[in-house]
Order: sequence, then C-alpha cells, then structure tokens
Amino acid sequence: MEKKFFKLVTIIFILFLSLFVSNFSYGFVKDDFYKEKASEKITHPPVYVVDSAIYMSKTDKEIVEQLNTDKLGYNGSKPTEEMKFYTYIKIIKYHSILNTYEIQFGETGYPIKYGLGVGGANQRFTIKELKEIFGLDENVKKSNLSVGYTWNANIIVGAQKGERAYNIWLKSLYTGADLNKIDEVQISEKTESNTVANVVSAITNFTSEWVEEFCEHPGGKIMETIMDPLGHVLGDGAQWLANLVQALPDDTYRDTLVLYTYKDLATDNKDGVDNTGIYGDGTTTKSSTKSTNQIVFIGDSRTVGLSEVNSSSSNIFQCKVSMGYDWMTSTAFPAVDGYAKSGTSFVILMGVNDLYNKDNYIKAINNKAKEWTSKGAQVFFASVGPVDNDPYATDSDITAFNSALKNGLSSDVTFIDLYAELKSNGYKTADGLHYTTETDKRILKFLEEQIKSGRNQYTYFKFVWS
Repeated sequence: MEKKFFKLVTIIFILFLSLFVSNFSYGFVKDDFYKEKASEKITHPPVYVVDSAIYMSKTDKEIVEQLNTDKLGYNGSKPTEEMKFYTYIKIIKYHSILNTYEIQFGETGYPIKYGLGVGGANQRFTIKELKEIFGLDENVKKSNLSVGYTWNANIIVGAQKGERAYNIWLKSLYTGADLNKIDEVQISEKTESNTVANVVSAITNFTSEWVEEFCEHPGGKIMETIMDPLGHVLGDGAQWLANLVQALPDDTYRDTLVLYTYKDLATDNKDGVDNTGIYGDGTTTKSSTKSTNQIVFIGDSRTVGLSEVNSSSSNIFQCKVSMGYDWMTSTAFPAVDGYAKSGTSFVILMGVNDLYNKDNYIKAINNKAKEWTSKGAQVFFASVGPVDNDPYATDSDITAFNSALKNGLSSDVTFIDLYAELKSNGYKTADGLHYTTETDKRILKFLEEQIKSGRNQYTYFKFVWS
C-alpha cells in the first residue's frame, strides 16, 4: 500500500514538475512562412518584413544602414539572398471592438500581414493568433498587452530585387527558449544586391570624381576653355531645332503624348487656353481659364478613404465599398448628373475591383464626359493606384488597365496619373489594397491641386543651352 502511494505521489510530482518546466522554458519555432516549391500548397501570400518602397532605390551600404535604423538586428556587411535578423516583434495598435492587435518587426513602421482577411491581406491578430503564429509566450495574458509591448524574435528572411522594389520576406521565426536555434540553421550567403541602385550610384560617383580630377589636369583646363564657347554653338543649334519643331503643322504629334508644338498649345481654345510656359522639369503646360467651385469624386472603397480625410465642404463624394463598373453606370453617374454645370469638376477613381472591365469603362466614361462637358463641367480620370501584396489585383494588371484608359479616353477627359505620383513619391497601405490615412491625405491634396490648378499637362522636348 505504501509503495503504491509512493508511486502515485512520484507520478504527480513528475507531472507537476514537467508542466512547470515546460511553462518556464516556453519556446517556439515556425519555419513554414514561405514555400519555395510549387508543389507545396501556399495558404497565404508572403509575409513582408519591411516596406519595399523604402528600400527599392538604396545601394547595398544604404540597405544595411536602413536595416539598422529599423532595429532589425542584422550583423552582415552587405545584403544576401537569405539573412538572419536578431530583432523583436512590437505591438503598434490595438482594436478594442474585436480585441485584435497590429504588430511590426523592430521599428520598421510596417504592419505585418499574414493570411487573408476581409478585403485583402490580414494585419489584425487575436492574442491566440499572436501565440500560434508569432510565438508570443503562452503565459502572456491580455492584461499584459498594450501598444509598445515587445517580445524577442529572431527571424530568417529571404531578399530579392524585384522590378520595382527590393523585397524582404519572412521564412522562419524563433522565440522564447528557442531563440538561439536560429544559429543552428545554415543559410545562403549569396549576394542579392539592389543592382540598379548600385549601378546608378557607382556611375554617379565615378562621373563626378572623374570630371573633378580631369578639370584639375592641365589638359582638362585646356578642354574646358575650348568647350565653353562650343557649348554656346551647340545651344544655338538646339534652339534652331526647337524653332523648327514649333513651326510644324497643328496635330502633327497629337495623341502620341510625346511632343506638342507651342502653336498647338496656344491656339487650342477648347479648354480656354490663355498662356503657355516651360517649367524646370521639361513639362509644358496649358493653363485653363475655367475655374472649379466644387469637385465631385466618384469611386470605390479607396475613395471612401478619401472622404474620411476630407475637410472641404466643396468636395462631394459618391462612393461605395467593393463597387465597380456596373455600380458606376447604374447608380453613381445618375446620382451626380445634377452637378454637371460650369464650375464643377468630376474626378473618377474606379477600376481596382474589376480591372478586366477596361473597355466598358472607356466607353461609359467617354459617353458621360461628352454629356457633362457640354454643360460646362470638366471631367478627370485618376489612374488606379498601386497595391501591396493584394491577392485580387497585381501591379501588372493595374498598369495594363491604366495604359488602356490613358489611350482610350477621349479629349473630353483629362487623365491624372495618380499611379505614377504614388510610385514616385511613395505610399503606404493598411492592408495591401487600401491606403493609410496619411497616404489618403496626400492623394486628396494631389488631386485637388491637379484639378484646381486648371492645368492639363503635356510632355514637351525641352532644349537647354547656355
């Protein structure tokens, strides 16, 4: 009897001890964030660690510096196709309604997205998901969590230079007692440079250094003396060519979006042109005497985002989440017909939900623009902006749509290249598709400036001479 009792006590003690030890030494490893083989089922898009737009134009040295700025704990001297980051995960936002959290790696300022949620990639996680996916300690309770809370997380990432970005995505994650298991993993040390940025930087540095050294050389001083008057001669030749171009008949280069003559710009009275000019970026503009008293925005959920940051009483919004061509023609257009008059500008921001409908969009917008402009209104179409890792729309689909609309819309519609603006000056998305509040504010300001400036821009070959 005593032996049985002793055995029972021993078993209970061992179970208690094992439970205590397992809780004390909680560890976590997840190495299936990214599947390389096509045969392996991918249940979610890649988990990007940083904002690729920030890294796209950086050299190898600048990338390493940015990784350090983002507190990602990279110990290498140059980027490779696989890297180890000794970093942490940080809670950056709490949503009380659904008790979910947004998180980031280090201080990147870039919300982590994993799996698919409503409207795109999911970036809000329950405490259970934080534990099951991102290795939050099992013993942590909701009362322990708040914005700014962090836990150590060592990660292995993949890196690759894309056509328009330098992507860094998550492959494996280690937390708790398993943090140091990352050191047992062999990774590729093959260099994965941001080639374009490196080449541009190298050429710039070489050119500036070479010119500086050459001009200090006696022979360089002689050449400098010879080239100074020669520059004036070449400049006169360029001026002669520019004058020749201006003398070409009207419409010679119309619709090519490459070259317009001064005569064409100065005599096109359809838009009330009163002056022309060449600006420092080589863009020739024609200024319209038409003024805008109110702007009517027509669009989908992205335009809903613009309406939420709008502060102008002269802006009118006809927009709805998840809408496309059918809603635009059956509901939106009839709802705003009454605003078509002098002083009104319509701006259409449609297409991201049904990029395949480009031909229908062109036909419908051209027909409606003809009607509205005959009543004195102006009509603008803003190109579809870029996405980040959206499962339903790709950048290539968007650029194809924008190109079709740009070439297919009639002269009654002014094309605003919002896509190019965002790609050039940067943007951030909240879920891969919809933009952040700050980006929405920039977009709204950009559109208002484009419309209220009264300028329709055309590209012109600019000749510079001394």
